[in-house]
Amino acid sequence: MKTLLLFFIPLTLYSQSPKYNIGFGFNQFYDVQGDAGHFSSSYKNGTAIAAGITFDSIANNWLPLTLALQLEHFGGSFLLSDGGQGSSSTTNAKLYKTVISFSVFPFHFNIRKKWKINLGFDASLLLHEKWSGNNSGYVLGQASWNTDLSKVYHKLSMPATLGFRARLARDVWHTANFIISPQYSFYLGMTHELNIFPNVTKSMRHNLGICIRKR
Repeated sequence: MKTLLLFFIPLTLYSQSPKYNIGFGFNQFYDVQGDAGHFSSSYKNGTAIAAGITFDSIANNWLPLTLALQLEHFGGSFLLSDGGQGSSSTTNAKLYKTVISFSVFPFHFNIRKKWKINLGFDASLLLHEKWSGNNSGYVLGQASWNTDLSKVYHKLSMPATLGFRARLARDVWHTANFIISPQYSFYLGMTHELNIFPNVTKSMRHNLGICIRKR
């Protein structure tokens, strides 16, 4: 994490004034397995909060980049069940986690010179997680169980994740010293969020917020 922060410090010399943003929205855990065979899943959305800093138009010789560093807190609930004819395992849990994310936006579009769209990729590192729940199931010929998750797993989340991120913003309010822009941010996970069986769950996050930068 210290290495990531030290990387961002010299960017102030090669970019426009940094933007400071904060946003609120919701997280949606999901999977693409569907209820097939012995597998089934259900999810309940949770809140999502993000705050960070963005550097636009990083100077380079071939492609202007936008880089962003964010602290995110999000979560939700899930029920996952899988097994076979001789066994079954069901996990019912509520999870909230805090991550630090690094986003790179190589693609930029302007709509009528007002709306700005950034498309790019995101890497996140897990800082903290808080969860509760239980794991139940059976194995043919053995006694069934219903156990607190803390006795089964030491950690539910993957230490790092990758995803696609998009942002939409427009400069609306101008003062003598600042420019304030409403912003919508969307994240679509490309790797799994959970480090438990069955390992299929990803994250989709929506945030509405504002950006502030000096003129």
